[in-house]
Amino acid sequence: MKQRNIIRTDAPDARQIRDIRELTGLCQKLDHTHISCPLDPEEGACHFLFYAACGTVSHAPALLGICSVVPYDENTAECIAFTHPHVRRQGIFTELLSQAMELFGELDILFPVSEHCPDALAALKAIGAEPDCEEYQMALELHPETRAEKEPMLSSHTDPQSGLTHWNLHAVSDAGTLLGACQTSVIGDHCICLHHVEVPTEFRGKGYGTILLQALICSLQSSGIRHILLQVSGDNLPALALYRKQGFRITETLSFYLY
Repeated sequence: MKQRNIIRTDAPDARQIRDIRELTGLCQKLDHTHISCPLDPEEGACHFLFYAACGTVSHAPALLGICSVVPYDENTAECIAFTHPHVRRQGIFTELLSQAMELFGELDILFPVSEHCPDALAALKAIGAEPDCEEYQMALELHPETRAEKEPMLSSHTDPQSGLTHWNLHAVSDAGTLLGACQTSVIGDHCICLHHVEVPTEFRGKGYGTILLQALICSLQSSGIRHILLQVSGDNLPALALYRKQGFRITETLSFYLY
């Protein structure tokens, strides 16, 4: 594929966001994965979009591939890539990665890949990426019949720009004391993703992580949410134990490859 139109953007416009969501949604469905593209502006992703040149691919979709790079720090970045199933193994990922490396080539690049996606595993093997660590996708199905009273200590507010909802757990006797916090984002009908569950150091080991999750689950049940998804590092044993205690089950293993 000699002709191509690769667009680099730090702020995708409305059409590009629509195209990205269509492509990632198709790949998620086909590959049975929940890996998503980092579209939240706060994540600071740089996107490389591979659009079909007119007339080069018969019946091709407009967006053939995407490579999104999110810098972690001065040494490491995460790269998430998708290629349309109809045009895989035609060098699109290689071209996108080449463009990304012109900007981020000095960094160690981590690629998350699902165990369910042999095409992605083959592509990473071809470029010489090596296994580094694992994360787990966990899920909890909520049942309306087990709905409990909403926990009064839990408050929330939604950022209209990012769409993230911030949840804070405060002490009943002192509303200024933060006992725990987390964030959620909507990822589908009646489904949210849970992020950044945190308990301040001085309150750890006292059960506030459990209280936070129980309060959150009750609140989400009341709002009609039926599924909660999250990702957790494979070596974070305390977090794994906490989530399992609340009924979360591992649904997918994500392997990170280092390039």
